[in-house]
Amino acid sequence: MKVLKYFLIGFSVMAFSTQVIAHTKLKESSPMDGSVIYSSPKELNLVFDGKVKLMKVDLRTKSGNKVKLSFKLSQISSESFSVPLPPLAEDGYVVHWIAMGKDSHKMKGKFSFEILSEERIQSDRKR
Repeated sequence: MKVLKYFLIGFSVMAFSTQVIAHTKLKESSPMDGSVIYSSPKELNLVFDGKVKLMKVDLRTKSGNKVKLSFKLSQISSESFSVPLPPLAEDGYVVHWIAMGKDSHKMKGKFSFEILSEERIQSDRKR
């Protein structure tokens, strides 16, 4: 009976600590997820709700073409990261990211945004 009691206590502690650690997630991004912007942003900004190491950032057009980034693997844990962007054309984009928490737990996610010229938006409104 004591063995079962200690097993359940140990299991509960492990399960709770894993849940707490695994809750670090992307809190905000710039451009924001689902946003429509009028010009190419100069950088991607990712803000997490806890310190992580940013392991990978991948940017693709909505048709799947990869955009070359000058991203460097994060050596220091932080809550916010900026990734310089090349000039981006009018298109839809998807950002895929991978981060690692203090416990080496990998987290991944994605967000998207679209770049449209003001002229195109005005012409779409006239239709």
